[in-house]
Amino acid sequence: MDWQQQTDNLHCSPDFHNRPRYDFVLVKSSQTDFAQILYIFTVVVGTEPYVFVLIHPFDAHVAASQKDNQLAFHHVQAQPRKWSEFISVRSIIRGVVLVQDFDRAGDYLVLDTVDSDIFLRMRVSKFLSLA
Repeated sequence: MDWQQQTDNLHCSPDFHNRPRYDFVLVKSSQTDFAQILYIFTVVVGTEPYVFVLIHPFDAHVAASQKDNQLAFHHVQAQPRKWSEFISVRSIIRGVVLVQDFDRAGDYLVLDTVDSDIFLRMRVSKFLSLA
């Protein structure tokens, strides 16, 4: 940690090194905390470019415990695809790592041990208040 702003490279491609790759992000929005990037595009109004992102929200209620019993990871689940929404790229806080939970169909685990920043950001997330 050097307290300097760094670049967070996010990917959204159907063919990234011969495989699809759609990264997950933490977004600042009234309805969504975690989401998957589906599409990125730019709209030019006059001479000013505006970058927008189509996201798939991962904030559906998880029926069982919000936290994994053995590893203490938080569970998230995707909303139906029809709930996808457009947001400004400026609403993206950072990229996150979500890993599919193969024991529970449709569930994903938030890997909050990658760095201390995601752990701190999750402390203010609605997911910790539900646990």
